[in-house]
Amino acid sequence: MKIKLIIILSITLNISFAKIYEGINLNDKKIIKGVTLHSTLLEDMRIFHATSTKLVQRSISELTPIVIAFENRCNNNYSNKKTLLKNHPKCKYFNQNLVESFPIKTIKKGYKKLPHETNRFLLHRHAYNRKETYYYDLIIVRKTKNKNNQDQVIVSYQMLSNEQVKKYIDNPVEKESYFQSAEGAYILTKIGENQTSIELTYASKTDHWLLNSDLAVSTIYDKIAEGTSSALKTFEKGYRYPTN
Repeated sequence: MKIKLIIILSITLNISFAKIYEGINLNDKKIIKGVTLHSTLLEDMRIFHATSTKLVQRSISELTPIVIAFENRCNNNYSNKKTLLKNHPKCKYFNQNLVESFPIKTIKKGYKKLPHETNRFLLHRHAYNRKETYYYDLIIVRKTKNKNNQDQVIVSYQMLSNEQVKKYIDNPVEKESYFQSAEGAYILTKIGENQTSIELTYASKTDHWLLNSDLAVSTIYDKIAEGTSSALKTFEKGYRYPTN
């Protein structure tokens, strides 16, 4: 399956976008922990979409490097499974299913920059959910302004296919994931000198027989809502990694 590169170029991530994804009506809707979730089954492919927004009492310049430091987000209980960042200190921010995220800053040239693009790199992701999975995300950072002339930073990510990864690095590890595609963005909007709105969006596709069944949808909704709300909490001032 050819995965389209959808980097959110214009800030149209409103209610209509949450209901329509790639021209497909997502006909189921739930709101859990402040996260708006949608899904639909298209033949043998299940599509999930989620979006949530939070107002944080931090400046956009302070938040941007925290968002981009993906290597600081993982589940420290999986530290014994690390292979990419064995010597990396414990993560500051919690992510339930992530073992580690290894940033690859040196990538092949030849790609065309997006408007207002300031940075581009890969993340080699190592996750664990019943089994260990590996894949690469393309990260693109853009600095722009919205229609209200407010400063914005858009950090988008997209899971790459094996062929797409080879355009950026040599000899990549083969992708192993429950999902055919996954993508989203962190959209930071300056509200005041020390106040920033953060919108998180997420979309994925899977043809895994278990994950795309109707019985699994509510469980996956809960996991996506928990992951999204947990991610937003990490950006609050004074956040502490949860302990048992």
